[in-house]
Amino acid sequence: MPFCRPISRQQLLSTLGRAQVVTVNQRLARALRDAYADAQLAADVAAWRQPSITSWDHWQEGLLELLAEDDRLLSDVQELQLWQQVVSEGLTPELRLRLQVPATARMAREAHHLLTCYDVDFPPHAASEDHRMFLTWRKAYQQSLASLEALERSQLSKLLFDAFVRGALQPPEQLVIAGFDDLRPDQRALLEGLADLGTSLHSWVGENGGSARQTLVAADDPADEVRLCARWARARLEQGAVKVGIVLCEPQYYRTTLYESLLAELAPQVLLEGGRADGLLSFSLGDTLAEVGVVAAALQLLVLGNPLHFNDISYLLRSPWIGDLSAEGGERMRFEADLRDSGELYWSPRALAGFKRRKATRRGSPSNPLSALASLLSKALAQGRTPLPASAWASELREYLGACGWPGQRPLNSRDYQARSEFFELFDELATLDRLGRNLSRGEAVAFISRRAQERSFQIKEATGAVQVMGLLEATGLEFEHLWVLGLHDAAFPAAPRPNPFIPVPLQRDQRMPHADASREFEFATQVASRLFSAAPEVMLSYPRQTEGSERHVSPLVDIGESPFAASESCAPEVILRKQRAAMQQLSDCQAPPINSNKPVTGGTALLKDQALCPFRAFARHRLRSEELTRLDIGLNALQRGTLVHSLLEIYWRAVADSARLEQQTFLERENSLREAARKALARFLESVHDLPSDLRVIEEERLVALGLEWLAVEDKREPFSVEELEKRYECSIGTLVIRTQIDRIDRLASGESVIIDYKTGKPDPLQWLEQRIAEPQLPVYVHNLPAAELAAVLFAQVRSG
Repeated sequence: MPFCRPISRQQLLSTLGRAQVVTVNQRLARALRDAYADAQLAADVAAWRQPSITSWDHWQEGLLELLAEDDRLLSDVQELQLWQQVVSEGLTPELRLRLQVPATARMAREAHHLLTCYDVDFPPHAASEDHRMFLTWRKAYQQSLASLEALERSQLSKLLFDAFVRGALQPPEQLVIAGFDDLRPDQRALLEGLADLGTSLHSWVGENGGSARQTLVAADDPADEVRLCARWARARLEQGAVKVGIVLCEPQYYRTTLYESLLAELAPQVLLEGGRADGLLSFSLGDTLAEVGVVAAALQLLVLGNPLHFNDISYLLRSPWIGDLSAEGGERMRFEADLRDSGELYWSPRALAGFKRRKATRRGSPSNPLSALASLLSKALAQGRTPLPASAWASELREYLGACGWPGQRPLNSRDYQARSEFFELFDELATLDRLGRNLSRGEAVAFISRRAQERSFQIKEATGAVQVMGLLEATGLEFEHLWVLGLHDAAFPAAPRPNPFIPVPLQRDQRMPHADASREFEFATQVASRLFSAAPEVMLSYPRQTEGSERHVSPLVDIGESPFAASESCAPEVILRKQRAAMQQLSDCQAPPINSNKPVTGGTALLKDQALCPFRAFARHRLRSEELTRLDIGLNALQRGTLVHSLLEIYWRAVADSARLEQQTFLERENSLREAARKALARFLESVHDLPSDLRVIEEERLVALGLEWLAVEDKREPFSVEELEKRYECSIGTLVIRTQIDRIDRLASGESVIIDYKTGKPDPLQWLEQRIAEPQLPVYVHNLPAAELAAVLFAQVRSG
């Protein structure tokens, strides 16, 4: 930058009180303000004027405010929303479904900014179909911008320069730009114009004295690399360091594991007891706002639809951020068990509310927030069909969350309180979309809130920690006592080119646009390396030899050889506990709820079956009363279908009663009888469950009728009989056990003898009765106390198609 005179850090600090300093990002602006304050305190200055240090974007916004035109500037959120409207309206319904409109709009916006900042264009005839589509969107966007009389950020450099030239703004006497490895053409043009108008321009990027002691460490994989780095950081703090930096080349692969490893080494008590590592760790690469629990619960409430998926209902029932979980926890868990037992995966709000009322009435238990939620959701979805101004939705959605009991009754800790505050800011952003002059549906408003929560990084506001973790660009201009740069392998640094798909690649290469090709990425990475690799007296550089199954080599920008590195011993809790573990103690627990021999054992013949298959299973189910959670799937499960078959045959035989009437029925009469029985069986089933979708009800009715016809063809072949008992309750004593069960059917033959029938929709195996452990004990139990002379047979009726 020939129009800017480079200065040292010391010279920069000496000019902070006099010059306007413009930084590449807010982090560097804060660091320079802190450095200036430290310098004043070191010089025993009691009070000083706050230096004028701000990021490039904030500097331009301040100048625009002086021109009284700041209300014309679209925020980034408004700008992106306008692009989404333009892109969505420019796509056919088929393309709108195939393309991700928000991501497409973001790339189109980036392409437009590049063309504007580089002051270039390309003709439609020299472009591909995608490029021509972008030009159509761009024209529509510019027309919308003009109709709104609005400004966008990429126009500011030119607008502000014109204001300086005509005297509407006074050029600064002295301007320092700090931390810029590269300047866009629009930034360069503005600064060159200020230099021509008499401004004294200086630049500071960072010290590059080459005095850093560099060490290259090769790790086995990213996990090993993270462990070595965390132990190194702990060792430096133990030596008295107060400013340790860790920079990540690929934050998406290192963020979570690095955070956990640093906590384990620097603040193991946080992992064991909870809380925060105050003053130790600053992690700028935080979770997204949507990943914070209190916000995730709110988003789940907002995106609920019709029908409701069981997993969503289960999540809300377990959430501590809805209602009062401490008071309602038991009732909520019982309700979830009821939902699981129903076997239904999808619920309409109306059916859910009805199901809850029935269960609450039977138990005499109080309601929980989901009772109100179902009616609230029905009302919200009905209102959502009418487009409203964005500000109206911002108010409606906040009220809806409050009415649903969010964010719960328990006090919020600092993290949750800050997350809730930032989440509320998203509703303020939503309200600003009124300026674009288009009403939104409820779905569009909710999609905006959800998308912004997923895009926004959340960091707890706290004092800067001794160990600071950040990305490559955030480290621009910062200096440390010790620095470790992670992930310096050949596939990550320099990064792979990422040309914008909406600008012809040759044009991007000619203009040297960011990410245009490999040479551009190499050039940028070289600038970053020259600054970063000398940003501390001690600089550790590391790379993994393998990532995701692929062999890696060190980055070509690292020009030193590998050095042996001996990491200190780990202080992670699991390591310490493993080293100091005591001998395992043995405890024999012989207590369990007693069995009352005077009462029937719960579980019926299932007790004998469980004991035969697994004694512990019998103990757990019938003594401890523990049950496996019901697994849900789409449609009816096998148990429910079996219940319907039992009901079908019970209802049919109560009407027909014997084989004589069966023989008298024509095929059509038989089909009609079965259809009536199927409908009654489904109605009985729905009383205990809830409304089945109408199409599923029709399918189940046809299945039952077809299966019934097939089974009655088998019954036709039997000798004459009459149905004497259906679903008969029966008690049987086996030793000291009293078992209560239910016999599906008892027939009386012409000889006067009885036949006991047990319906099975699966595949029973009578031969296993000959084994030592009987896994299907129903029929043997039924005949245990019956006189053998009265019994002709016991049998399984395998009611299956085919």
